[in-house]
Amino acid sequence: MVNDKIREIENTVTEKKVFPKKKPDPRSKLAKPALMLILNSSPHLHTNKSVNKIMWSVIIALIPVMAMSFYYFGINAIWMVLTCVLASLVTEVVMNFMKKEKITIFDGSAIITGMLLALTLPPSFRLSSAALGAIIAIALGKHIFGGLGYNIFNPALLGRAFLQASFPVAITTWSNPITVKYSAIDAVSTATPLGAFKFEKILTNYSDLFTGNISGSLGETSAIAILLGGIFLLILKNADWRIPFGFLGSVVVFSGIFWMIDP
Repeated sequence: MVNDKIREIENTVTEKKVFPKKKPDPRSKLAKPALMLILNSSPHLHTNKSVNKIMWSVIIALIPVMAMSFYYFGINAIWMVLTCVLASLVTEVVMNFMKKEKITIFDGSAIITGMLLALTLPPSFRLSSAALGAIIAIALGKHIFGGLGYNIFNPALLGRAFLQASFPVAITTWSNPITVKYSAIDAVSTATPLGAFKFEKILTNYSDLFTGNISGSLGETSAIAILLGGIFLLILKNADWRIPFGFLGSVVVFSGIFWMIDP
């Protein structure tokens, strides 16, 4: 009986040594906020939209612009778009192999780069030079920074800037549309509406400016086609209306102010 009592006391002492009584946490005395903040790494916004869906929606939005360029500039526009898209896709695959990563041509980003580059070029631009611009756009404008999502410049515009610096005369040589209005004009090159107004004080018909029956780059002539593509992206909420509104609004306001100061 005495031995049992002694063992009970020893066990109690051992438990106190092994499991000492916890001291109260001093932080419990601090004021606790009503709303707890949870800190996590990005992304913070989640949606059911994927990169592939957004890219292919942009491709669809560019269809009206391409269709109008095919109508006004004919076979030259078709070959220009095909050349830039094909060169972009081939370069994309080559860069995928060089970086030992999976093929990424199916996400649509390389197709968009080729299409956008082609639409920023004049219809008479050499196809070999256009292909070179597409290679530069994908290799240096996109993959040298790490690929899609890591590029700090728009790949298509970087390719266009390269062509502008390399072929300044060819990239500013414009052709008239192949419509009935210009069928009697036997001119290889002509001025854009802005150039005609600036240097010759010639105003272009508003209906031609709206539909695209003017000289210029393949994708810049038809305002209605560009508006249709933009409205499509706004409906899908793949574009924020504040960005084009802010840009166009700034152009209208400041150009109007400078025109009133010095017409």
